[in-house]
Amino acid sequence: MVPLEFGTNVMAFNTVLPFLLKLVLMTAVTSGLAIWIAEPTMMRLLGRWLHGTALRVHSELHAAPALWRIRTAVDDQPGALGHLSGALARSGVNILSIQVYPGGEDHAVDELVVSAPEDVSCNTLAGIVHAAGGRDTRIWPTTAVAVVDPVSHALGLAVRVTLDPDELPMAAAELLHARLDPPDGDRPSSDGAAIITIPAAFAGVHVLTRPGEPFTAAERARAAHLAELAEMGALRPGAP
Repeated sequence: MVPLEFGTNVMAFNTVLPFLLKLVLMTAVTSGLAIWIAEPTMMRLLGRWLHGTALRVHSELHAAPALWRIRTAVDDQPGALGHLSGALARSGVNILSIQVYPGGEDHAVDELVVSAPEDVSCNTLAGIVHAAGGRDTRIWPTTAVAVVDPVSHALGLAVRVTLDPDELPMAAAELLHARLDPPDGDRPSSDGAAIITIPAAFAGVHVLTRPGEPFTAAERARAAHLAELAEMGALRPGAP
């Protein structure tokens, strides 16, 4: 409004009208401008013009696909993972990464990071996974940064084990790109794979193996720190 009012004042003072009439004219024009600009329709129009770039960016972000982390148990048989992937694809869900962990004698645990359309909610995803044969499904929102940045990914895993100590074995396997093996009595032959054990204060010892790639001292230290965080989470007030 400043340039409009300034121009009105200049034009009014440059006229040959009496001073009182100039004052009335300036008051009327200024009031009219204020009402015109403050009117809701005009405010929306000016808002789109002044903040057009920010509004476009916000609209693009709002319409961007949501990222989710899905963990579910599926039957350990040929085609089970393909059936799950197909069900997600038919709903427009894109799988960005997938890891498979042994879950028991008759099932495996699949952990997927997926990109879903805006209209696909967490409950919708859970229904798709259940219909495709998944069970004991858990779903978390995630971010693109956690997917592509290793440090952010590690920090996210640290938060997970602090909030839920039962996440320790899965988080450690994900961090070290290793396989989570069953307890000693049920462990299959490792065929010379590197082995690391992670003590858990309230859950015994977790065993991870990685064929063809020994665990470094740094990786063992990271696993130990995750175990410490899980123990801190288990001891915090209000923890189960």
